[in-house]
Amino acid sequence: LCLCALSVEPNSIRFARFTAAELEELTPQLINASKVLALKPHSAAALENYNLFSRTYKSFVDMLQTAMDDLTDSTDLLITYEELLRDDLVSCENQASARQIAALMRDAKTFIAHGSRVCSFLLADLQFYGLHGNAVDKITSEIGAIQERFLTQFSAAAKETCRRIKANEAVPINLIHHAGETVMDRFQDLRETLEVLFGQRRTTLDSTRTSAPSDDFSRRGDGDLASTTSL
Repeated sequence: LCLCALSVEPNSIRFARFTAAELEELTPQLINASKVLALKPHSAAALENYNLFSRTYKSFVDMLQTAMDDLTDSTDLLITYEELLRDDLVSCENQASARQIAALMRDAKTFIAHGSRVCSFLLADLQFYGLHGNAVDKITSEIGAIQERFLTQFSAAAKETCRRIKANEAVPINLIHHAGETVMDRFQDLRETLEVLFGQRRTTLDSTRTSAPSDDFSRRGDGDLASTTSL
């Protein structure tokens, strides 16, 4: 929870740390419940006990994810996930070279999950700030393209590689590499656009603390950046 040290929101910090502490306490209990269920798979009591801890654990994980989202800056998240995606892509290429189908599909799913997670977070962030305008429309369109086109193309590349491995054909490593790099290039372009958008947004908000709102600002008070951002 290193992000807590960078945040200035005390309530969010307390909630995140409380939730993390609860998860730490629940973890050994969930493990024990799963062991009991493994030893007594036909026990209704063991199953009920496991389900209780499992549901509670999942609930706290969801709460912690929400709390960390509140503490996370969009551009910082993108920088972190770009590194994760890079590692995922390297793993996929290594598994393809080793002709390991199961491991390749596992790592490809991880790559796609990380990419989808970023897209969901960014869309929620834009909605939270209530931003509008041409720049936001462009960002939303780019996120949609990543979700619906480029991640799908990466999945197809991984499946095609697995098909060729099964058929004992040559493995096209460059196919996965190109599809993965395309996704990462899109995220990098998106990060640069967001840095401009949110940087300008923060500048506008900061200026209101030191000067009275002008007529021009009052027209943009709802977060419409169409007149201030041209991308």
